[in-house]
Amino acid sequence: MHPQQKEAVFILSVFAFSLIAFFVAALFCPFKIALASLSIFGIAGLSPFLFYRKKSKKILLDERDRKINMVSAAMSGAVLWTLTVILVMFIMIKKNFSGDVCLPAYFLGYIIIAGMIIIFVTRSVSVLVLYHRGVPNE
Repeated sequence: MHPQQKEAVFILSVFAFSLIAFFVAALFCPFKIALASLSIFGIAGLSPFLFYRKKSKKILLDERDRKINMVSAAMSGAVLWTLTVILVMFIMIKKNFSGDVCLPAYFLGYIIIAGMIIIFVTRSVSVLVLYHRGVPNE
């Protein structure tokens, strides 16, 4: 298995574990405390140190791997911006009808955390799909 695939499986398993921890914490704690369980997803930041260590003079990435990385980054960016536009449209419609246009300050932190999780997860899924199917030609 290629290091990019190992990293993608690791990130998806950490994501699944953090979701399970969130739902279990949501059963017993208030919602804001349960959101702290999503910080387990920060372990996914260790993936470059785990899967891309220098072992020998072995080539880690070739042209196909770089293209898969570029396509998966483009896919995750497209999904992030699509969901961001949908979220902003939903918030504007909801807040406009209620007359209150202000959002709480902590909401920006939630948006940033959700965006990073979306990028990591969609990139991991697209890496696994592209390694399975192959990279589309330009």
